[in-house]
Amino acid sequence: MVGAMTDTKNFPAAVLWDFDGTLVDTEPLWFAAEGAFIESHGGTWSEELAHELIGSALTDGANKLLDALRSEGIKPDVETDDVVAELIDSVLASVVDGDYTWRPGARELLLGLRDRGIRCGLVSMSFRRMLETVAAELPEDTFEVIVPGDEVERGKPHPDPYLDAAAALGVDITDCIVMEDSPTGAKSGVASGAAVVAVPNLVPVAPGGRSVVLETLDGIGPDELIDAARTAGGSA
Repeated sequence: MVGAMTDTKNFPAAVLWDFDGTLVDTEPLWFAAEGAFIESHGGTWSEELAHELIGSALTDGANKLLDALRSEGIKPDVETDDVVAELIDSVLASVVDGDYTWRPGARELLLGLRDRGIRCGLVSMSFRRMLETVAAELPEDTFEVIVPGDEVERGKPHPDPYLDAAAALGVDITDCIVMEDSPTGAKSGVASGAAVVAVPNLVPVAPGGRSVVLETLDGIGPDELIDAARTAGGSA
């Protein structure tokens, strides 16, 4: 569904934000939970496996963890849903305790977009209860829509989550900006037809399609974001 922006005058119709690693730096919390799971079952946790899981749907990530154990000859006695629940409980406990930080410039940009009247949505593979915990720290109307991983049939890298967010807002996805930090998430955004602005966190993101890569959001305001996204979308 890749195409040109349909309304350059009113671009963007909305900015759709990824959560983990883009808006807040929760990746270390996920790494800790995933590593604890692997090691509690006698497996070996590695940086390579950690990076492979970044941006994945939680069920996909849980299956990769189980496959990693099986590759070591370990037969885990848990199901995918059990792994997902264990990971979420661990990370959510840390989030509730405030054990996370906002990515540099992300919160400021988000609130700057809100002040400009630019609509925003939150699109993540994390589950709703975690997203709403952090969203509660922001002004009530910051996100008009939240699309969590537990409410989509196909997660990232499929385009469905971003398409669902655009549909919920009643806007054309090609008039939207997607904010991402991982190759998996950027692939989802590009496949949806949005203009993607990627700010890599722990793994590199190669530009391609309607996407552009920024080193940081620190010092980036709404105007700079829109200019970057126009470059990604090839629209004047």
